[in-house]
Amino acid sequence: MYAIEAFNRVLNLEIVVYLLAGLAGVLLIRLFMRGQENQSRAVSEAWNAVILWLAVWKGSLVLFDWESFRHDWRSLLYFSGGSAGMWLAAAAAGVYLIVRSGLRRGLERLFILSLGWTAAVQFSYVLFDAGSAVRHAAIVLFVFIVGYALWRGREQAEWRRTVSLACLYGLGMMALQYVDFSATKVSYSATGGIEQGVKVGQRAADFTLTNLEGESVRLSDYAGQPVMINFWATWCPPCKVEMPHLQKLHEDYEDEGLTVLSVNLTSTERGSANVGSFVEREGLSFPVLLDAEGQVQEQYRIKGYPTSVFVGRSGVIEERIPGALDYNGMKAVIARMLE
Repeated sequence: MYAIEAFNRVLNLEIVVYLLAGLAGVLLIRLFMRGQENQSRAVSEAWNAVILWLAVWKGSLVLFDWESFRHDWRSLLYFSGGSAGMWLAAAAAGVYLIVRSGLRRGLERLFILSLGWTAAVQFSYVLFDAGSAVRHAAIVLFVFIVGYALWRGREQAEWRRTVSLACLYGLGMMALQYVDFSATKVSYSATGGIEQGVKVGQRAADFTLTNLEGESVRLSDYAGQPVMINFWATWCPPCKVEMPHLQKLHEDYEDEGLTVLSVNLTSTERGSANVGSFVEREGLSFPVLLDAEGQVQEQYRIKGYPTSVFVGRSGVIEERIPGALDYNGMKAVIARMLE
C-alpha cells in the first residue's frame, strides 16, 4: 500500500511511514510530559520503544515466514511478519517501557505512544488508500477525541480514568473495523456502461499475448473468473522474492477458480529463453505470458515492477497494487474478491 513508482522501480515506504508514526507518538509523549522533570527520560525511552518495535516487526519475518527468508534473505527488505509481527513488536515495546518505567507509567506511556502512532498511520491510509479514506478518517477523528479526553484529565492522573479510556479506545477501534464505509468503485462511461480501462473501477482492458509454449492467450479467455495479473521481470529483485508467494497462491486458490496470470515484461529481458529458464528453475506452474513488445506494459501503464492488478468475476479491476506482495497480502485481496 505504501508505495510509489519511479524509474521502473516500486519504492516501498512502509518502514518510513511507521518511523514517522513513531515520531508522532514520541511527540505526543513529549506534549503530555511537558513541564515534568523526567520529560527527557520519558521521550528517550519512547524513542527506544519505537526503534525496538521496528526491529522486532521487521525481524519477525524470520519467525513467522521462515520459508520466505530461507528462499531469499532479501525478503526482509520487502516483507515483515505481518499482523502477528506487529503484535509481537507491540508486546516487546510494552515490556521495555514497563521494565524502564514501572507497570503503571509504562502502560500509560504505551497508550499515549499508540494514540500518536495510530493517528499518523491512519492518516497515511487516507493519503495512500483513497478507496477506504472515509474509514481511516473516522478512525483518526476517534483517536483525537480519545487523546483530547486523556489530555484534559492529565492533571488528575487517575489510573481508573486512563484504564477506562484505554478500554474505550480498544472497543472503538474494533467497532470501526466492522463499519462498512465502502462506496462502489465502478466507473461508468458517458453511455451508461462500465468504462473500459486500467484503473480501479474500470473494466479491465483486454489483451492477447503468447505463453512460453507459443500459444496465444487472451485475458478475456478467463471471463467470469477472478484473475490476478502480475507484471514482473527476472532481473527485478522484489519480483524474484514475490514468486514463491505467487506460486503458493496459485496452488491454494486454483480450485476456487482464481487464475494467477503472470505477464513477463520480456521487452526488458535478454530474451524469452531466459524467462523460460527462470520459470523452470523456480518451479512455477501458473500461466506465464510474454510481453515481447512492451505493448501490455504500456497499455496498463506499468511504471514500476512488480505490479499486481486484481480483476473480479465481473471483469472490473478491484485492486491495483504496486510493489512486492507476500502471500497474506495477496490472500487478503483475493478473499474480498471471492466473497
